[in-house]
Amino acid sequence: MLRKIPFFCISLLFLLSLPLLANTNTGYPEPNLKYNFSNPKPIFSGFEDLAFQVGDPNVDKEIGRAMGAFDALEKSGNFTNTINPNELTQFPVGIRQTESNVEYGIVITKAVFTPQYALINAYARVVTPQAGTDSGKKTLYFGAEGIKLSYEGKIVGDAKLSLIGDVNMIFNKNQWMLTLEGGLIDTNNGQSTNDKTYLVMDCNGVKELSLKGNVQISRELLVPIDANGNVGPNEIQSPTDKTRTIPNRVRGDFAIKSSNWNDLLVKVNLTDFAITSQVESSDKGFFSFFVNEAILDLSDLRTDSGVVFPQKYEQEGYLISGVESWRGIFVQSLMVGLPEEFKKSDQPNKRITLEAQNLLIDSYGVSGSFSAMNLFPLEQGITSNQNAWNYSLDKIGVDLMASKIVGGNLSGRILLPIQKLPDGKQEANQANALGYMGTITDEQYLISVSTLEKIDFDVWSANAQIKPGSYLEMKVQNKQFQPKAVLTGTLNVLKTSEKDGSKQMDIQGIEFQQLTLQTVAPFVTVQYFGVNGKQSLKNFPISIHDIYVEVDQNYANLGFGLTVELQEKRFSASGGMQINGVIENVNNRQKWKYKGYTLSDLALNNVDMGVATVSGSLKLMDSDPLYGNGFMADLKAHDIKGLGEESEIYVNAIFGYSTFRYWSFSAGVDNLDFKNPSGINISGFNGGAFYHMIPDGNLSLLHDEKVFVTTPDINVGLQLRATVSGFIENQELASFMSGFNISTNPNGGLSNIGFMGEASILSGLSEITLNPFETIQKKFKETIGKSKFINDIKNDSHVNSFLNTDDIENYYPLEKSNYPAIIGFMGEASILSGLSEITLNPFETIQKKFKETIPPEF
Repeated sequence: MLRKIPFFCISLLFLLSLPLLANTNTGYPEPNLKYNFSNPKPIFSGFEDLAFQVGDPNVDKEIGRAMGAFDALEKSGNFTNTINPNELTQFPVGIRQTESNVEYGIVITKAVFTPQYALINAYARVVTPQAGTDSGKKTLYFGAEGIKLSYEGKIVGDAKLSLIGDVNMIFNKNQWMLTLEGGLIDTNNGQSTNDKTYLVMDCNGVKELSLKGNVQISRELLVPIDANGNVGPNEIQSPTDKTRTIPNRVRGDFAIKSSNWNDLLVKVNLTDFAITSQVESSDKGFFSFFVNEAILDLSDLRTDSGVVFPQKYEQEGYLISGVESWRGIFVQSLMVGLPEEFKKSDQPNKRITLEAQNLLIDSYGVSGSFSAMNLFPLEQGITSNQNAWNYSLDKIGVDLMASKIVGGNLSGRILLPIQKLPDGKQEANQANALGYMGTITDEQYLISVSTLEKIDFDVWSANAQIKPGSYLEMKVQNKQFQPKAVLTGTLNVLKTSEKDGSKQMDIQGIEFQQLTLQTVAPFVTVQYFGVNGKQSLKNFPISIHDIYVEVDQNYANLGFGLTVELQEKRFSASGGMQINGVIENVNNRQKWKYKGYTLSDLALNNVDMGVATVSGSLKLMDSDPLYGNGFMADLKAHDIKGLGEESEIYVNAIFGYSTFRYWSFSAGVDNLDFKNPSGINISGFNGGAFYHMIPDGNLSLLHDEKVFVTTPDINVGLQLRATVSGFIENQELASFMSGFNISTNPNGGLSNIGFMGEASILSGLSEITLNPFETIQKKFKETIGKSKFINDIKNDSHVNSFLNTDDIENYYPLEKSNYPAIIGFMGEASILSGLSEITLNPFETIQKKFKETIPPEF
């Protein structure tokens, strides 16, 4: 019977589909209930703005006419099974039927008869269960005027019944709202004032269903975002009332023509969105979804063949009503933006995106899976905008179920700031970086390191062996990763010279516990430091203690106290040392660089050197042209032998190491004023102590500011030397130097002991002055300036029987400005001999010694 009524058929199809959008409820609305159709009362939080919508008076008036017509029909009881123009004699007349708890009806309010056809005005009413309303029902009204009805009972042309006003329908657990955009009836021509939502019918039934509207999702589930992945404003201006704002919701607009509402699958242009529960986190960022293509499925008969449900969707009870009854939005293609904490150095504020497919949005939330490989390499990834660590994202995968992360993983490599990329370039060094694996939850990232065994601490020129119990975590705060490495192990410091490759520092066995590295201050902390190994500095044995780390925004220094053993079991120097590291922020990265090392307060305290007691501080030598690597010291000597207990002078010292350890102390003082009645004046003192070193005359000429310039010699043990210098009457008349030397062999036995000296006579007189010694001076210079003279002395067997002449050129270089004369001797320990002379006339003694020295040819 209903098929004979075209409008009735269209109403029936429409009514049968509405239960899909609402929960079942009983009861009918009161016929005389005043109903503001364009301003329905909201039924739950999330769509509260509907309560504040201002109804269109024209819409309300038209709906009021429709409601009045149905009220009159109910009172008159003028119902019929068919509408026949020949029977339209009493108005209103209509049809009513209830099926599956849905009431539908048609009422004819007016007819105008012409010779060709009747022009009728009709309303349609649909009453469908709708949870949340006062009566548990939802009523829709359609209307049209001037429908042409032939006298044979057929519709002439198309009958378009327009939805009166916009209709909002809440569904999917009251979290979604479907809005059908309606219009008004033009009283001039009876047609709809727009082509939004309407029904087209003919005498055979539904010819076409045209729907235009949108679906909106509550902000309790999703929030809209902009193209950069930023959350949009909470409210936007109302499109119908510029004086107020409405919630800014995720929305999908659609327009479709179909022949069957109950089988509705429509493409929608969905707003880019984020999951509300993720956005609400103040620390962890959220995934953003940029939709390319989506389908709104409101069909209760079938589901699009392209829909892919998550693997456990049915197992977890999300499809309890069957696949065909699923309703929601299926996103076929989209881009997924990673949370804000994932950053690259070249674009730190831009979302990193990956392609994805098959995302579901329904009453439970957002569900789907997506993954990607090799999103960014080690040299590009940064953990934060400032003080970042380098890391790569080699793989990421996320499983969403009902807007919850039920499975997430990521892996890659991470470089601690104490490590260095090769050659200073921003290139990945996979061998240096630590491999990590992790899981993703709604709250945090749980990271573990798979290769935490050996780490190069480039900041301190060291390497470390890492023990079990060490770990790396990647917490996130304020949308920034805050990685932290907590390490326990052993640190070995090894530094070689950049000049010659020689070993500068070798400190083994620094034990540490809970050494913590992080990107926020304090950048470094440590629970415990100890030492259990051998250490050396410039190849000198050292012992270290009181290890500490000193950290600020710009530096991280490893410091400790140390004692340097300068000679085995005899004396050492103590002080402090720092291995310096600089902390820089380069291109958003935290970079720690080795910046050398410094010694502080490395000192000798009251060391007895035989000829004096010395104290003072030492400084490092790095590839010194004379002494290589070692220490140079400016010391103070006191209790000097021969000068008394109150004497005090400054001393130069050298401590070095090549293939053996050596050192030297030397000191000199001038302008002394020691006089005695004989006329001899003492004006200076020079002395020194040397170990595996000997004074080098040639070098002394090049460095005349030094008292002695010594060179290493493994064949010499300990050597002591002291000299005094003075003059008779004045320097121009006669000056002299007299000294004492004693040395041991490498094993400590006595090797040499002897005296030495030199003198110059009348060196200040002019050549033109009548000088009785002029001939002597001239001949003396000519004689000793000849190599034959020196060679004859060195080769004379008698001289060598008591005089050690091997080093005569070093002790008394010919290039000296004065004219030296040998007035003492050196004897081997096995032939100890000596010369002792006491004279009351030192000038006569000097003359005598020169006469004995001058060859017979004079």
